[in-house]
Amino acid sequence: MDYKEIWIDVRDEHELLESRIIAPIEETLIINIPSRNIFANVNWIKATATKGTKITLICRSANRSQTVKTLYFAQDDNIVSLDGGIKKPLVKLEHHGGGLGLQQIL
Repeated sequence: MDYKEIWIDVRDEHELLESRIIAPIEETLIINIPSRNIFANVNWIKATATKGTKITLICRSANRSQTVKTLYFAQDDNIVSLDGGIKKPLVKLEHHGGGLGLQQIL
Protein backbone atom coordinates (compact mmCIF):
# COMPACT_ATOMS: atom_id res chain seq x y z
CA MET A 1 0.00 0.00 0.00
CA ASP A 2 1.18 3.50 -0.82
CA TYR A 3 0.81 5.90 2.04
CA LYS A 4 -0.22 9.54 1.60
CA GLU A 5 1.30 10.44 4.94
CA ILE A 6 3.73 8.98 7.42
CA TRP A 7 3.54 10.08 11.02
CA ILE A 8 6.77 9.47 12.91
CA ASP A 9 6.11 9.21 16.62
CA VAL A 10 9.38 10.31 18.24
CA ARG A 11 8.31 9.38 21.77
CA ASP A 12 10.37 6.83 23.69
CA GLU A 13 9.25 3.21 23.71
CA HIS A 14 8.03 3.33 27.31
CA GLU A 15 5.60 6.11 26.36
CA LEU A 16 3.98 3.79 23.81
CA LEU A 17 2.92 1.60 26.71
CA GLU A 18 0.53 4.38 27.76
CA SER A 19 -1.08 5.17 24.42
CA ARG A 20 -0.98 4.41 20.73
CA ILE A 21 -1.78 6.93 18.00
CA ILE A 22 -4.67 5.99 15.73
CA ALA A 23 -4.21 6.92 12.06
CA PRO A 24 -6.53 9.74 10.94
CA ILE A 25 -7.03 8.08 7.54
CA GLU A 26 -6.28 4.61 6.23
CA GLU A 27 -3.49 5.91 3.99
CA THR A 28 -1.47 7.13 6.99
CA LEU A 29 1.34 4.96 8.34
CA ILE A 30 2.37 5.61 11.93
CA ILE A 31 5.76 4.38 13.05
CA ASN A 32 7.84 4.92 16.16
CA ILE A 33 11.39 6.17 15.81
CA PRO A 34 12.48 7.60 19.15
CA SER A 35 14.08 11.04 18.83
CA ARG A 36 17.43 9.64 19.96
CA ASN A 37 17.41 7.31 16.90
CA ILE A 38 16.33 9.77 14.23
CA PHE A 39 19.94 10.39 13.18
CA ALA A 40 20.16 6.81 11.89
CA ASN A 41 17.02 7.28 9.75
CA VAL A 42 17.57 10.75 8.29
CA ASN A 43 18.38 9.52 4.77
CA TRP A 44 15.30 7.28 4.61
CA ILE A 45 13.02 10.01 5.96
CA LYS A 46 14.35 12.61 3.50
CA ALA A 47 14.13 10.18 0.57
CA THR A 48 10.53 9.33 1.48
CA ALA A 49 9.60 13.01 1.73
CA THR A 50 11.30 13.72 -1.60
CA LYS A 51 8.97 11.17 -3.25
CA GLY A 52 6.03 13.36 -2.23
CA THR A 53 4.95 11.63 0.97
CA LYS A 54 4.14 14.12 3.73
CA ILE A 55 6.06 13.33 6.92
CA THR A 56 4.68 14.52 10.25
CA LEU A 57 6.85 14.34 13.35
CA ILE A 58 4.83 13.95 16.53
CA CYS A 59 5.47 13.59 20.27
CA ARG A 60 3.65 14.36 23.51
CA SER A 61 3.89 18.16 23.45
CA ALA A 62 5.80 19.02 20.22
CA ASN A 63 9.05 19.89 22.01
CA ARG A 64 10.98 16.82 20.80
CA SER A 65 9.41 16.76 17.35
CA GLN A 66 10.25 20.45 16.81
CA THR A 67 13.83 19.82 17.95
CA VAL A 68 14.13 16.92 15.48
CA LYS A 69 12.69 19.11 12.70
CA THR A 70 15.15 21.91 13.49
CA LEU A 71 18.21 19.65 13.81
CA TYR A 72 17.70 17.37 10.82
CA PHE A 73 14.97 18.66 8.51
CA ALA A 74 14.96 22.47 8.73
CA GLN A 75 15.12 22.82 4.92
CA ASP A 76 12.56 20.09 4.16
CA ASP A 77 9.10 21.60 3.61
CA ASN A 78 7.44 18.18 3.29
CA ILE A 79 8.54 17.26 6.83
CA VAL A 80 6.65 19.04 9.62
CA SER A 81 6.34 18.94 13.39
CA LEU A 82 2.76 18.73 14.66
CA ASP A 83 2.22 21.76 16.89
CA GLY A 84 0.82 20.72 20.25
CA GLY A 85 1.76 17.05 19.82
CA ILE A 86 -0.65 14.30 20.79
CA LYS A 87 -2.62 16.80 22.87
CA LYS A 88 -4.18 18.18 19.66
CA PRO A 89 -7.84 17.25 19.12
CA LEU A 90 -7.10 15.83 15.66
CA VAL A 91 -4.87 13.14 17.19
CA LYS A 92 -6.83 10.10 18.30
CA LEU A 93 -5.26 7.88 20.94
CA GLU A 94 -5.92 4.40 22.15
CA HIS A 95 -4.95 4.05 25.80
CA HIS A 96 -3.78 0.60 26.82
CA GLY A 97 -1.13 -1.33 28.62
CA GLY A 98 1.14 -2.12 25.68
CA GLY A 99 2.70 -0.62 22.57
CA LEU A 100 4.36 -1.65 19.37
CA GLY A 101 7.26 -0.16 17.42
CA LEU A 102 5.12 -0.32 14.30
CA GLN A 103 1.99 1.30 15.59
CA GLN A 104 -0.29 0.97 12.60
CA ILE A 105 -2.69 -1.96 12.82
CA LEU A 106 -2.59 -3.54 9.37
